[in-house]
Amino acid sequence: MTYITTRQRRLQRRRQQRINTLAHVGKVLAGILMFLVLTTMFSVAFIEWLAGCGEVFYYGDGTWRTGQCVFMDSLHPVREGVWK
Repeated sequence: MTYITTRQRRLQRRRQQRINTLAHVGKVLAGILMFLVLTTMFSVAFIEWLAGCGEVFYYGDGTWRTGQCVFMDSLHPVREGVWK
């Protein structure tokens, strides 16, 4: 059996506490980052839904037009047509 001095034991304990603290901080930061990413994605989707992105609007003169997008204009261009 190897003898460990009190000083060595204290240094090992402090080193392990630092590792545990860094691991905890890393998990908290990863959680915050994930929360921000998901919140941003849902916010963009909600704003697009409120704006009517891609939704078809029919008019009395027999034409239709898709709703304009706020953030994704290049992915979903406004389309028009005749339905009567």
